[in-house]
This record gives sequence, C-alpha cells and structure tokens, in this order.
Amino acid sequence: MIRIHDIADARGLLARAVLTQGPDFVYNRDTINLSGCFYTPSNADINVYPADAPQRLTPCLIGTALQLAGVTDKDLCRLTGRPSGNFMFWIKYGTVSLSRAVATYFTDAQEQQDAGFSWGESYQHAEASLEDNASEDDYHS
Repeated sequence: MIRIHDIADARGLLARAVLTQGPDFVYNRDTINLSGCFYTPSNADINVYPADAPQRLTPCLIGTALQLAGVTDKDLCRLTGRPSGNFMFWIKYGTVSLSRAVATYFTDAQEQQDAGFSWGESYQHAEASLEDNASEDDYHS
C-alpha cells in the first residue's frame, strides 16, 4: 500500500505530475474518447511517446501523481479490472492511504481537471484551497 499522509509530499507529487504534461494540458474525455477518469495512458500516447517518456504516464492528473508515488497500473487495475474511476475508490479498498488533508487537496485538483481546467489551473486551485483551509483553521483555533 502506498501511503501519502504529509501534505508537503502531496504538493510535491502534484507539482511533478503537472510537469509531465505541462501546465497547459487539458484532460478532455471527448478528445481521448473515454468515459470517466482513466489512470493509464491512452492509446494515442502509447503510440506517440517512447516507453520511458513521462507523457505516457496517464491522461489523469491525480493518476499521474499516484503513479509518481509508486502506485502501479497493476495496483489500479487489480480491484476493478480496468484503470478508471475516482481515486477515492482506491483509498477505500486499500491501494493507497491518504490523510484527510491530502485527499481533500487531490480532490480539489481533480474536480477542477474534470471540469475542463488545465492541469496548471487545477494545481493552482488546489494550492489556493489549501491556503484558504489553513487560514480557516487558524481563524477557528
């Protein structure tokens, strides 16, 4: 099981994930002809990039972050037989363990990505949400 409990680790993984495709990359289910979120490379990526290219990781921002943390395609496919769905599914069934703060941070980014924002915008939104949540925590403490 992969454990990501430190928010600093999650922030680093998400930043590195954005760099694999670039901040302007937009995850678009229509152009890659997929329903739901997919965590493995599309056939187009497999055919275009060399085997060791970071662009072949996945078309999904959070899937890329999880793979950079060590989650394998086999881990992702093990439970459902296909590498798709919300990453929270893999938390529930023990593929990954995330702290509440990390899960919230990743969710903030994934929701932006799934709404059509670029990976850079999704990352910035998650960062801003993290800062907002920290400010609220400070206010309530």
